[in-house]
Amino acid sequence: MPQKKKRNKPALPYRLQTTPDKGKVVVAGRNTKQGSVIFEEDPILYTTDISDDDILSEFKKLDLKQQEKVLSLATVPEEASSKKVLSLFQRRNINNSKCKGGQALYFVLSRVKHSCGPNIVLSPVSGKAVGKIEIRACKDIKKGEELRADYLPGIKLFEPKDERTQVFGEKFVCDCPVCLMESTDSESNETTRQKIKEHYRNTSIYMTLGDFLQAFQHCKAMLVELENLGDEVFQKRVSVSLECWQLAVLAQLQRPEVEIEVETFREKARQLSCVLGKSLVSKWERTDENIKDGTYAEFDTVKLRSSGPWAVQIIQNLRQNKD
Repeated sequence: MPQKKKRNKPALPYRLQTTPDKGKVVVAGRNTKQGSVIFEEDPILYTTDISDDDILSEFKKLDLKQQEKVLSLATVPEEASSKKVLSLFQRRNINNSKCKGGQALYFVLSRVKHSCGPNIVLSPVSGKAVGKIEIRACKDIKKGEELRADYLPGIKLFEPKDERTQVFGEKFVCDCPVCLMESTDSESNETTRQKIKEHYRNTSIYMTLGDFLQAFQHCKAMLVELENLGDEVFQKRVSVSLECWQLAVLAQLQRPEVEIEVETFREKARQLSCVLGKSLVSKWERTDENIKDGTYAEFDTVKLRSSGPWAVQIIQNLRQNKD
């Protein structure tokens, strides 16, 4: 009787790999397409209060197995101590923008290193356990490639290399592919990032002044520069495309005599948002609803960039004039 052939088990989407100098890192277990969910993870330690006492209190509540998982995040294994736990939390926590208002340690995700050209994006999972995070590929990833995320706040990703790495402390040395570029490529990359930063700043200035057409023009130029970097900062292209659409709507409302490609940016934002999943799609849908309802002051770009009441007041006046 012929023997049945054994089926090969599908490769896991990721695996931990021990390195001589960085401890355990996370690498792709198989080729992964851009937009694919790699895994989701619940925290092993979660807190909304980052005082030393609260962190230690939450650690002591864990059972022995969970405590061992926390301590295993150290590059070199050490015995438990208050100083060690606090040090690990400081260096390995994922901050509140990713996990619904708190900070947390994860057995896998906390081993994911920073990159100035990330290949994954982190998003909180809505409607599930507090602190649960989805890890999704923001570019095609080859099997065995290290998974890396962007942990820099706001526009810091587009600061000069020496300045952006200071966020993580003076001793931090970034070894991501962007920071290890050869001099000519590195200079070109830094120049493009500087242009993005300038357009970002000018978008905010004109938004605050209530000149929506100028804000839109700078945001559109910023998107062009982001596209020049390809998929290197794809996650930023998605958010900026949403801003371009919102600003295009406001600019058209303020300057109806100017021809503005609102529908073009609406579709571009939709396509890019769909790549990175529900959290971005929901932002696109919310923008669409805001436009239908005429609640333009609820746009993310208004909340993000308006440092005074003028932009909101101008929007309200434009809405009244339209009606």
